[in-house]
This record gives sequence, structure tokens and C-alpha cells, in this order.
Amino acid sequence: GTWVKMHLDGDRPAISGVVATCNEDGTLDLQCDDQTLVQNVPREHVQHVEMSKTVAAALEREEEGCVDGVEMFFSTFVRALMGGAMFAKLTQEQQRVASEKVQQLRPHFEKELQLLREERGCGAVVTAEDIQLMLPRVMARSKAN
Repeated sequence: GTWVKMHLDGDRPAISGVVATCNEDGTLDLQCDDQTLVQNVPREHVQHVEMSKTVAAALEREEEGCVDGVEMFFSTFVRALMGGAMFAKLTQEQQRVASEKVQQLRPHFEKELQLLREERGCGAVVTAEDIQLMLPRVMARSKAN
């Protein structure tokens, strides 16, 4: 199905999903990222989501683990960075400094995640490819401050 975001209520942010069915009456049934099926959504409440082919392919493979919220995303990201072989080779002092620097990136990641949420809708899955695309922007924001 096609990746979309749906605006079900003007007061709430858009929700991420995939078109499951195009109904005869012109409405759509949408499968949300949390596996909820929303039926009979008017087409005017649905907007196509643009994404790179690599991100779309990763989402189709469903190889990404789901985390809920910015806090869990950032914790998972930090653990992945600090669990690597390169990090283990650093001295304790170097690890401490690296840890502090990574923690300082949080507001920049939060901004990128907000932009992703606006682009794809709330509940959108963040892939490894998304993170690779975010990193240069996060680093640029970090250097600008």
C-alpha cells in the first residue's frame, strides 16, 4: 500500500499509515503503524507521504523495531552508539566525554523527529535509513550552536 498521513481531527496531529483498501464510495481503509485499521476515511483527509526508496524499502521489509516516543528513541539510539566496538575501545574518560557529546545532540534529534512526524504523521516508524539521513542535519545544527 501507499504510505500516507491522515488528518482525522483538526485538533490532533496527522497519523501515519498505509492505504489498505480503496472503497467503492471513494473512501479509504488505512492501516496505522500500530496495526489499527481505520475504515472509510474520506480522501480529503488523506495526504500522500514522500520518502526515499531506501526508507520505503526498509518499511516494507518491516525490519525496524518499534519504540514509543522521543525518550525511548533517543535511549535506543544512545545504547546503539555506545554498545559498538569502537566505543568499547575508548578509555573511561573518552567514553565519558563521548557520552556527554551524544547527550548534547538530543535537542537536535528532537527537532528532526518533529520534522519527520510533521512529514509522515504521528506514529511513523523511524528506520535506520532515516537516522542516516538525519545525522548530517543533527551534526550541522550542533555545530551551529
